[in-house]
Amino acid sequence: MSILFSVIANNKNIISAYASCDGNFVDIVSEMLLKRPNIPDKMTYLHGKYLINYVVENGYVYLCVTDKACQRSRAFLFLNEIKRGFKMKNKDDYSNVLAAEMFRYSQDYNNIIIQDGALDEINKIEVECSESILGEKILMVKNEDNL
Repeated sequence: MSILFSVIANNKNIISAYASCDGNFVDIVSEMLLKRPNIPDKMTYLHGKYLINYVVENGYVYLCVTDKACQRSRAFLFLNEIKRGFKMKNKDDYSNVLAAEMFRYSQDYNNIIIQDGALDEINKIEVECSESILGEKILMVKNEDNL
């Protein structure tokens, strides 16, 4: 039930990223950024035993990779939080913030504030198989058990 990787990109260029374990996350996400359709602005892709969730706003892509056990609500609450914080903070090195928020959202919900309607919105976000944009590419994750 973990957020394994998160990234902020401006269109197709990765600005900041953080991974809680080893894997070919950057390769997979870079390919996804190149091939992702312009709409919808919120989406979940099923990729093997992982979920790739993203939100797009004003040309910025906020994306995270989770294991299937991680609830989509948790992933999108995380993405909304980093989106909100990224707008207000120094954008030069945001990886420390990504790391701290990934840890917080991978824990329990007790310290997370949920805005009215946030969970209802998640039910409207599409889920699609990643083969439509990634083909046969496989996400390789190492040391996931050490989280």
